[in-house]
Amino acid sequence: MTDKATPLKIARNTLLACVIIIVLVPILWIVTTSLKTSYQLFTFPPKWIPFPPSLEGYIMLFSRTKILQQVLNSAVVCIGTVVVTLGFSTMAAYGFSRFRFKHKELLLIAIISLQMIPVTVNIVPLYFFAIRLRLIDTYHGLIIIFSAIRIPICIWIMKGFLDGIPVSIEEAAMIDGAPRWKVLLRILLPLTMPGLGAAAILTLVYSWSQFLLPLIINSRSSMHLATVGVYSFAVEEAVQYNLFGAAAVISSAPVVILYLFTQKMFISGLTQGSGK
Repeated sequence: MTDKATPLKIARNTLLACVIIIVLVPILWIVTTSLKTSYQLFTFPPKWIPFPPSLEGYIMLFSRTKILQQVLNSAVVCIGTVVVTLGFSTMAAYGFSRFRFKHKELLLIAIISLQMIPVTVNIVPLYFFAIRLRLIDTYHGLIIIFSAIRIPICIWIMKGFLDGIPVSIEEAAMIDGAPRWKVLLRILLPLTMPGLGAAAILTLVYSWSQFLLPLIINSRSSMHLATVGVYSFAVEEAVQYNLFGAAAVISSAPVVILYLFTQKMFISGLTQGSGK
């Protein structure tokens, strides 16, 4: 038994090591590129670790670009999207979990089917929608669009957690005189915190990483998000790869730091939701 398991374990570990290398090499390359001088960028053979490391790219980034404003724009849009998405998806999930109505299962399937439609298919309608409602170059325009895209999957996540909470808990509170909205806010939501956390992180990462929609909807430079800002640096400063690397590091840092602090809650929420 042990002899058969050893080759399988070696193959599995080798595959995992290859996957880790494929994922980490581009990240390490971007980080080291951001720490190189303009001269070190074009040395041959290329050096993985620049010595001495230079902050030239970061100095140019903060002195010549609007990266801080763009990161702030991304933060405002992403936080707003998380709040709106969790609010609507939690209420919808509660309705699907606690009430019986005709064609409920069919409606749930229709909602999740919306996730199969690529966003690029709807770019033109979304653009005209934003023009008609005067949402071009605004925060709330992107918040509305991103929330509409993420609400379906969050409904399913939250419904899975609410289904796992016994109805007797809710009924006991309502017998004591608590209205339904208070039961949802004070009893059910605290019990679904792992699900809320997982849905919030997935929504935040999705909103932060979007490029095409923010590029089209918010075309004014002062309203660019961080992803669009990095793209503009690559176009305008095509030969200054250390500037591009520094912009990529700064724009990615908030999401990476957030995940490092919340990874336990995120993994717990996904595993509990899949179990239910």
